[in-house]
Parts: sequence; structure tokens; C-alpha cells
Amino acid sequence: MDEQDGQARDGQQGERPVEAPLIEFIRAQLRRMRVTAGLSQDQFGRRINFSN
Repeated sequence: MDEQDGQARDGQQGERPVEAPLIEFIRAQLRRMRVTAGLSQDQFGRRINFSN
């Protein structure tokens, strides 16, 4: 375990990091706002100047 944050650092696959619930919440909120605005993912990405 890492003493600074208390998380295991053993490299086990399949475990989600502690941050995952926050990331999922933010993702859901962005999706909700995008859909409410009637924007596709591409349109939303262009408006926020994001490309992949």
C-alpha cells in the first residue's frame, strides 16, 4: 500500500481506481448537458475545442 494515499499499488487488473466514481459522475453530467442542448458528441467537442 502506498502510505500517502492508502491505495494498493500491486498492479491487480480489473480494479477501478478510487477516482472512478467521480469520473463517472462528471461523464454523466456532461452527457446530460450535451443531450439537453441537442448536441452530438462531435458538435459538443467542437464547441469546447476538444478533438481526439
